[in-house]
Amino acid sequence: SCWVYLTSAPGSETPAVCSSYNYYTVGSNGNFVARISTDNLWRSFDGQGNQASITGTYSWSLNTWYYMAWVRSGGTLTVYRNGVSMGSVADSKTLSDTANGLVIGSSRITGTISNNLNGYMSDFRVVVGSAITSVPTAPQTSVSGTSLLLSCQNANIVDSAASVNLETVGNAQASTTQYKYGTASMYFNGSTSYASFPNNPVGT
Repeated sequence: SCWVYLTSAPGSETPAVCSSYNYYTVGSNGNFVARISTDNLWRSFDGQGNQASITGTYSWSLNTWYYMAWVRSGGTLTVYRNGVSMGSVADSKTLSDTANGLVIGSSRITGTISNNLNGYMSDFRVVVGSAITSVPTAPQTSVSGTSLLLSCQNANIVDSAASVNLETVGNAQASTTQYKYGTASMYFNGSTSYASFPNNPVGT
């Protein structure tokens, strides 16, 4: 889950909020991508098969904070925008791709970075073991099962759960231009910037 603020219009299958490092790669089971595009919100594969996808027609406003949550419970994955379901799909595969890491603010499809986010992100949180759908009214915290929490409240991009090492690439940075809480959020320039982790914190 995270807060997202778009500064350019999304398109077909773009932008990606996050993906496994080897999304849609032969032999990489449990790979996935979470999007806020005009036609796809979620897609996962075992290698390049066993697809689970949430598709439709979606509209977005620019310069608006949206609270997005991809929540799986009982073998069903549902995408929520501001607490309202946008669609669901049966998806019981293991979403780990553990050895290959996670990309935030973009997707890495068969080895190529693409579908970069142009805008801001705040309170990116991964919680394993709890299906949390409520919209927060304050900065998200490290609740039980939190394996990743990027708050950026103090103008730093740091994992508050202290479980993974973050690498920022390109122009990904903390920015005080727009923020949901505190004084800053993560900024992505839509072309070259993203954040990545050596191991995937999803693992579920």
